[in-house]
Amino acid sequence: MGCRHGFDKRWVTRHKQLGHVRDSPRPGRPQKASAAAVQHVLMAAQLPECTSAADIAARTKQDVEVQLSRSSVTRILKRKGMQHLSPKVVPLLTAMQKAARIKFARAALRTEVVSWRRVLITDSKYFKLYAKQTVPGFLVVTSSMSLHRTSF
Repeated sequence: MGCRHGFDKRWVTRHKQLGHVRDSPRPGRPQKASAAAVQHVLMAAQLPECTSAADIAARTKQDVEVQLSRSSVTRILKRKGMQHLSPKVVPLLTAMQKAARIKFARAALRTEVVSWRRVLITDSKYFKLYAKQTVPGFLVVTSSMSLHRTSF
């Protein structure tokens, strides 16, 4: 047959002992995801509110109380035959939305400065709404959303 001497004898002996010649389970870390967790991951993947592997992992932690990582969820879904799809790329603004923005900007240029007094313009993305201490010269937004200038 073209194999090494004793090779075929080993497989025949193994078949007599085990009843099969499949590989035995390898030692290693057991899977974290139980059968119930895998079923929950598959069910959550079908829900419209679960749009990413991170969403599915969070939902599984909440419902089944099994902490799975995003990559574990991806592996489970891939093993079950599902595949990743990228979202469809759509333009950020349509022509109608661009025209409406230009119309608003032109109308805003013609209005009096008084109408812009209640608008806070900042280059920071974090600011406190109810600051305990005010620093002189800073504008503070209150609950009525009007601007108050602190004393200079």
